[in-house]
Amino acid sequence: MSEARANWIVLAVATILVSLVFGKPLIVVLAVLGVVLSAAYSVPPIKLKRHFWLGPPAVGIGYVTMSWLAGHLILAPLTTESVIVAVINAGIATGLLFLNDIKSIEGDRRHGLQSLTVALGIHRSLLVAYVTINLCQLVLMVLAFVWGYLWVGLFMLLTLVVPIYSQIRLYQEPNHENFKRYILATNPFIVLIEFISAFLVGGYFG
Repeated sequence: MSEARANWIVLAVATILVSLVFGKPLIVVLAVLGVVLSAAYSVPPIKLKRHFWLGPPAVGIGYVTMSWLAGHLILAPLTTESVIVAVINAGIATGLLFLNDIKSIEGDRRHGLQSLTVALGIHRSLLVAYVTINLCQLVLMVLAFVWGYLWVGLFMLLTLVVPIYSQIRLYQEPNHENFKRYILATNPFIVLIEFISAFLVGGYFG
């Protein structure tokens, strides 16, 4: 525990110091908020990871939205489109964290952690995770079409269609093998979504 605390302190201080290098107050604010959320996730008495509706969104916002916005500010002023996409990508990360709770259900029960899977059961948790991930991808697809990026929208449609079979298999038989198949089917797309959405708001497809 002491090693974990020391590690967090070193990383937190490094994060704040690096944010100061860029001379932009908003980057410092985002860094501080990210550090606060990371502490709130694990440190008593708040310990957001004990609350399944608060823990995963906190991680999504702290690790995705804050870092995304800070990264954008390093290169250019923020845009409305970038903020929207940052929130959507945090939503996808939240859905993945909901899904990840399934692997640790037994450990969560032993340690008294009220994860989504402990609270709702495996099948309902899968539905929540699927809806969260797919809805965020759907919104991103619609925005790509509205903003005039046809092939990006078509790619987002592909990210929705390809995992359907593995989603159904995992729901029917929630075992380690089907979980691995689902992750293998979706993770490459999740990584590409991050890259493509970054280029999208950067105007590189215009």
